[in-house]
Amino acid sequence: MKKIILIEDDFDTQILYSECLEVENFDVHCADHGPAALEHIREAGLPDLIVLDLNFPEGTPQDFLSQVRRQEGGEKVPVIVISGDAEIQEKTAKLGAQDCLKKPFGIDPFVEIVKKWI
Repeated sequence: MKKIILIEDDFDTQILYSECLEVENFDVHCADHGPAALEHIREAGLPDLIVLDLNFPEGTPQDFLSQVRRQEGGEKVPVIVISGDAEIQEKTAKLGAQDCLKKPFGIDPFVEIVKKWI
């Protein structure tokens, strides 16, 4: 089963996205900020995919991804950015993430983009 870490600060959105991915047989771990996601990675190992909202408390997406990429194999983990930010494509490129999806979006495009990278 492929592992996904979903970093999203809104609890209801976390539940919605994780349930949609779990129906597709993904193992999803949710975190509301980077330090919590990093703690999970230290305990469980690197995921097969990271889905990352640009806005979260405690830390920044840049700090989180730089710590992931310093780990052995971390540079190979694909990252999908999700955000309502008008500059999502530019910010995705700056982070070195593989893809992005602008909020609001439907569940089908979300699942499709996840399957594309995992």
